[in-house]
Amino acid sequence: MKKLLILLCLLSGIFSTSVLGQDGMNGVKNVVIDGSEDYMKDNAYRMLSKLEFYQDMVELQLIGIADTAKVDKGLKKLKESKRLKRFIAYKTNMSKLPSQLMDHNELTVVRINYSSLSRIPTEIESFPALDTLEINYTSLKSLPEGIQMQNLLTYVSFNHDSLKTIKPEFCKLNRVIHLDLGYNQFTKLPEEFPRLKSVEYLDLSGCNFKKPAIEWKKVAELKELRVLHIQSCNLTVFPPELLQLKKLEEIYIDGNLIEDLPGSFENMLNLKKISITNNQFKQFDVEELKQRLPGVTVVEGTNFRK
Repeated sequence: MKKLLILLCLLSGIFSTSVLGQDGMNGVKNVVIDGSEDYMKDNAYRMLSKLEFYQDMVELQLIGIADTAKVDKGLKKLKESKRLKRFIAYKTNMSKLPSQLMDHNELTVVRINYSSLSRIPTEIESFPALDTLEINYTSLKSLPEGIQMQNLLTYVSFNHDSLKTIKPEFCKLNRVIHLDLGYNQFTKLPEEFPRLKSVEYLDLSGCNFKKPAIEWKKVAELKELRVLHIQSCNLTVFPPELLQLKKLEEIYIDGNLIEDLPGSFENMLNLKKISITNNQFKQFDVEELKQRLPGVTVVEGTNFRK
């Protein structure tokens, strides 16, 4: 009955002091604090101030919470629990990570989306068990100095940030399987990029390389790559270097200026899906492509060349 009461309160955005004050709240594993609407904010901050009742909490989700200081005060009350595994923040407008988060060194997942976060402290190495790091739609301009210490990372996403460079140290993360660097501001990849040998999913959408052939050659050395996103990269031709990706199963080239695919494209024997929406293919080019790739799903959408 208690779990049902908690769930109803969460869904309604209302968490009263009386509910928070009950004994036995330590059994709650996942806590969502939603302050995205004005009428929710008072209850959301009240809930933050009562986090000591959730010593068994494994996952904390913050939605629309902008006051980092109050988040810090709440997290400080969990300092002794050492059970928090997942921290998720959405539309929080926090400009920095809560300092008290660094005391929770059992964290395996950190997800921050749609915030004004501009930097990640070097103390991120305080999370030796971190498996997933997702920082999307922020003002982040550079990667943290200590990120190479997170050698258990398998899922990394910095999408729609403001990264101007990818430092060589980043490429020491050789366990990363999912890597999303789409829609940033860097114009080249580090020479060490091929060291990310475990990457199976890669998103480089929105990247405008100064020397494309050199950069695509680095990508082509990721021999385990199975899914590749290169949408909106101002490509006028398909990078021939990518034909070396023999394990590739899906490729997304939407939003470019490509008119045709190279004749050797059908040699990519593991390919199962290609998305070509918003390019410069003619309709009969698309039909020919489907005949050339009979076992491949071709997502064509709209193409503009007449």
